[in-house]
Amino acid sequence: MKHFTVFLAIICLSASGQDTLPKRIPTPKPDATIFFNFRSSLHQNEEEFEITRAYFGVSQQFDDNWSASIRLDIGSPDDISDFAQQRRYAYFRKADVTYKKGNFQFSTGIIDMLTYKESEGLWGKRYLFKSMQDEHKFGNSADLGFMLRYSFPDVAEFDLAYVNGKGYNKLQNDNTFKFCTGATLTFFNPFIVRIYNDIMDKDEIQSTTSILLGFDSKRIKAGTEYVVRRNDSYRKGFHKSGSSGFLTVNVYKKVNIFGRYDYIWSEQIDELETPWNLRYDGSSLIAGVEYVVNKNIRFSLNYQDWYPYAKNLEDRAFIYCNLEVKL
Repeated sequence: MKHFTVFLAIICLSASGQDTLPKRIPTPKPDATIFFNFRSSLHQNEEEFEITRAYFGVSQQFDDNWSASIRLDIGSPDDISDFAQQRRYAYFRKADVTYKKGNFQFSTGIIDMLTYKESEGLWGKRYLFKSMQDEHKFGNSADLGFMLRYSFPDVAEFDLAYVNGKGYNKLQNDNTFKFCTGATLTFFNPFIVRIYNDIMDKDEIQSTTSILLGFDSKRIKAGTEYVVRRNDSYRKGFHKSGSSGFLTVNVYKKVNIFGRYDYIWSEQIDELETPWNLRYDGSSLIAGVEYVVNKNIRFSLNYQDWYPYAKNLEDRAFIYCNLEVKL
């Protein structure tokens, strides 16, 4: 009789709670992006096909406020040797949980960093080449930690992050963390201003400061940015800087022409005979035409070069045919 009473109580509670059952969680959304190219050197007898990157991910919206996402990055993230492109690694490029309510957003886990997100979006050609700051190691595209964001629609957005500081493909092996602050101003649309700063304190305080001035309209996207890293790798006086200017113009329906110029330099230290970062100092030019087939496929024929300032390093210049596919 006791068990029957319990069973009846459960049935009654279930029946009375039909209207309060949680809503069905939407189906997770998978996505994939692949970068593919063929390149031919103008200085050497070198031609090759490459799959430089592949991203595979899934995102889930649990309710009006909570969401989560996971993304795998398959590539050679460090490019630490001339043979790096012959290897393939899979990393968690993103694995985060986000709470968003109104204009406030909190994310934690392996999160997208906003260090150069705005300039990368204006450049809009990640499948051709990384943004200047990404390519020359001024910051990480993702990191492990947390981020707070608050927006004033059509006016500004402010962000604050406290992260590992080593990027998404390296484990934390010390107690040094990175504190980041940024502001994106949009109240004089279509112009955009992005100001960013981060600091890491170890033997010396390493800091990175950048500013972006951008223009974003239907037919024209343009930007110029400047970044300086002080006390690189926590070494006093080891400063390096970079600047970049880029422009994309929609000339006819699905056809865009674009150009970009990067300039990287390091400060001379009196005690050293040559600039400490001379091997990585130089300039590069990217220019070409892009055809957007649809929102999932686009390709480009373009020219890319790198002219190092070190006299013992060879100049590099290539003709590229790039393809981006989104699934």
